[in-house]
Amino acid sequence: MSKSRGNVVDPVEVSEEFGVDAFRYFLMREVPFGQDGDFSKKALIRRYNADLANNLGNLLSRTLTMVEKYLQGKVPEPGRDKKEGRELIQKVKGLSEKMVRYYDKLELNNVLGAIWEVIDYANRYIEKTSPWKLEKTDRKRLETVLYNLLETLRIVALYILPFMPRTAERIWERLGMKEKIYNQKIKQAEWGRLKSGIRIKTGKPLFPRIKD
Repeated sequence: MSKSRGNVVDPVEVSEEFGVDAFRYFLMREVPFGQDGDFSKKALIRRYNADLANNLGNLLSRTLTMVEKYLQGKVPEPGRDKKEGRELIQKVKGLSEKMVRYYDKLELNNVLGAIWEVIDYANRYIEKTSPWKLEKTDRKRLETVLYNLLETLRIVALYILPFMPRTAERIWERLGMKEKIYNQKIKQAEWGRLKSGIRIKTGKPLFPRIKD
């Protein structure tokens, strides 16, 4: 809303067009807590496509598709990790400390920024490890790589829950988790709690790309 211009954005209309979670994400990522910010549909679509469709949605879709294709849709047992995997794990583990620091300052945009740094790294981890090649050359390494991606998604779901509850719930369900995500304590965000043998569920894209 602009007092000088007299224009108003109807949050209900925007939520119906883009989804509540996408709108919440945009506002909390773009606008520092307690401050004024700019809004435009063009900026929302740009953020939606880049962060939600291309990063988070793509990570979930690619990971689950490969688990279904290469591992009969079941969470594998991880083996000994290599450099890329250890780096991903450290980034995920480092999220907790960053988030506490940002939450204490009510820097909610930076909380989301830190989470999306991990999501972005996980997507690059796929390119670095090339699971489609490992399927033919190193089965155990493939299982470890896909476990790391699934575990990253599980922890990401827990961390985005306060911001994007429906999205977090959908990720949780597709990972085959039986317990409700709303009943989880923060200690569940510790690395390595995802159990092997769980049956994952593929599905439609979380955030279908919008033509801009």
